[in-house]
Amino acid sequence: MNPDGTKLYLSQWTYAREYSLWTAYDISSIPSPTYTLSIWSAIEDLCFSPDGTKLYIVYWDWVSVRKYDLSTAWDLSTAVYNQELNTPSPNWTRWLYVTPDWTKIFISSHQSYSKSWMCTLSTAWDLSTASSWTQTLSNGWVSCCFGDNWKLYFTQINESTSNLTYMTLSTEYDLSTVTSTDTKNIGRMRAWGIWFKADWTICMMVWWGSSTNYVTKYTL
Repeated sequence: MNPDGTKLYLSQWTYAREYSLWTAYDISSIPSPTYTLSIWSAIEDLCFSPDGTKLYIVYWDWVSVRKYDLSTAWDLSTAVYNQELNTPSPNWTRWLYVTPDWTKIFISSHQSYSKSWMCTLSTAWDLSTASSWTQTLSNGWVSCCFGDNWKLYFTQINESTSNLTYMTLSTEYDLSTVTSTDTKNIGRMRAWGIWFKADWTICMMVWWGSSTNYVTKYTL
């Protein structure tokens, strides 16, 4: 979502869709897309810069993260492809998290490959300055997100659980410094996306299932 909660962005196969909400953060009635960005490959996750002028998209079968520049903030109709960064093989790369300073990129893979990875950009936003990928964890992740002071890591482990796992870290963003791991049953499986409002009082999760799909809002 954008910072004021008036726009929602979802990926669906080869499309990124932009929705304008009638009321900020209110997903009780989502209108038709304002704009649909069509891509030639399967989009799995997307992440905007804080000012809405840059967009990263991670691809499932293209094995890459791609950067788009937006000439108008938060307006997908103005998105223009700029750069590409290859992700570790094999494919099935599905979930993306970028730190607010845009110097670290985290991705995770489908549970068949059970890995998560990180790379560092020496220049913020610039994919050409990326380090090599380093494996950070080896569980079957479904989505990933850091929260609060960036010493909490949220994920679902395995596609067949309804528990949200959250890890406490002693060092922000450093998944090798986990001090405790807890779970909360949230009654849904396959959290395809996890997003937090900047003050951590609202969480949105996107769900995928065999016949039904959801966007669920949680108030914290």
